[in-house]
Amino acid sequence: MTRMKGSRHAALRKAQQMKQERDARRLRRERQVEAALADFYEHGAAAAAIVEQAQQRAARILDDAERVAASERALAAVAVRTLAELGEQRSAIAELTGLSITAVREALAAAGEPRAVEAVSATVAPPENDGPDAIGWSYADVWRSDDQVDTPMEAPEPAAAVVGSDGWAGLPVWDRSAEDPWPR
Repeated sequence: MTRMKGSRHAALRKAQQMKQERDARRLRRERQVEAALADFYEHGAAAAAIVEQAQQRAARILDDAERVAASERALAAVAVRTLAELGEQRSAIAELTGLSITAVREALAAAGEPRAVEAVSATVAPPENDGPDAIGWSYADVWRSDDQVDTPMEAPEPAAAVVGSDGWAGLPVWDRSAEDPWPR
């Protein structure tokens, strides 16, 4: 029986040694699982914080852009109103601008109702040439030397010099047959 006791004792030692190795492997694995989970939670929280910061920055940038864009939208609405003031129908404005009829209405509401605009006469014709004489003056008429810079130029009396309008933006046409009103 002593022999049995010795072999039982050896078997128990062997079993305990095997269990200790298994427990050590299990403990090592549990520590690896714990480290991997810690990495997951740490990096997941860092990623969420980065996204949150970016979203806050993007929101501030969008708010700034909306403030700036609001003034541009107001100017665009004024342009739509100007088209309406020039006699364009809402459907034509929508076609020209690419806006929907609803967007044209909203732009008109934002810019205020169109004001009455004087109709431009279809009989107004531009001058025959587009050079300096097209409006009745030449560069020599307005050129002055350096010593005349502080000397005021006298303008002609409008009633004596104006014989009519050139038909282009209401600018007067000077009568070249009259005495030259501009000193040289």
